[in-house]
Amino acid sequence: NLFKYAEAIAGTDVPVLITGETGTGKELMAKAIHTLSGRSGKFIDINVASIDDAVLSDTLFGHLRGAYTGADQSRKGLIEEAALGTLFLDEIGDLKPESQTRLLRLLQEKTFRPLGSDAIVSSSARFVFATNRDLKTLMKTGAFRNDLYYRLQAHEITLPPLRERLDDIKLLAHAFVDEASREFNKPRPHINPELFPLLSTYSWPGNIRELKGLLFDAVSRNRTDTLSLAYLKTKLKELRNEAPGRPDEITSAMTAFDKSVRFSTTLPTAKELELMLIKEAFRRTNGNKTQAADLIGVARITVIRRLNELEKTPE
Repeated sequence: NLFKYAEAIAGTDVPVLITGETGTGKELMAKAIHTLSGRSGKFIDINVASIDDAVLSDTLFGHLRGAYTGADQSRKGLIEEAALGTLFLDEIGDLKPESQTRLLRLLQEKTFRPLGSDAIVSSSARFVFATNRDLKTLMKTGAFRNDLYYRLQAHEITLPPLRERLDDIKLLAHAFVDEASREFNKPRPHINPELFPLLSTYSWPGNIRELKGLLFDAVSRNRTDTLSLAYLKTKLKELRNEAPGRPDEITSAMTAFDKSVRFSTTLPTAKELELMLIKEAFRRTNGNKTQAADLIGVARITVIRRLNELEKTPE
């Protein structure tokens, strides 16, 4: 649905705002929109985070010779370089207030002045923006202009995190293993079908970028004709243990559990609760007993025994 929407809006000149967590593919979506648009100009990208106002203005608008000390020759800005193409501004939520004002004027009038020039230059670039921050929250605190936000979000695409689209993991894994094999000039290893439910047991805080890094690392180390599940299991265990903010994640999960789960007057037994947990782990791992056991921290034989008990239950 997202790609259908991107295709529908690609041919317009209206700005596009792409939101989503880090690593979800915002820049790739911006490039896809540019390709779908059929625009004859270039795709130019810039990350505006941590760039001060003066440098950003020079980078975007360009300058004439002598505009400031050290400006020995004129230079075109990225807006001119992206003429008849697409200018992609990433991390727009980190834009400084003065730069927000200049950007708003540019989007409203579609004109700008290079530094040191009195001449007004028209812009034919299409603008695409991205951020991993919540702009509505920033507006409430005054860190982001309301009028600029409404200019940016005429077309808005929100990319969901990988943990909310686990069905994509199989497609992505095949693509990344293919790409890594070509890059390392190695024969493409066979992928054990157990890999996909294994990868689905992790929350992927770094999203697709993290998945790609893990699989590239696995392919680079692989020495057999089949991608090593043992190595990936070890790495995923390390990632779970070393993930920053892990205690907060657990607290958050427990809070969500407390709010969503309500017990009846008669409490279930510990054994019944254990069985419910195993059933959920079994569902999440597509029936893989070993991975279900690893996911909830019990022995594989415990999962098998409880599932056998479940089969004997009349209900």
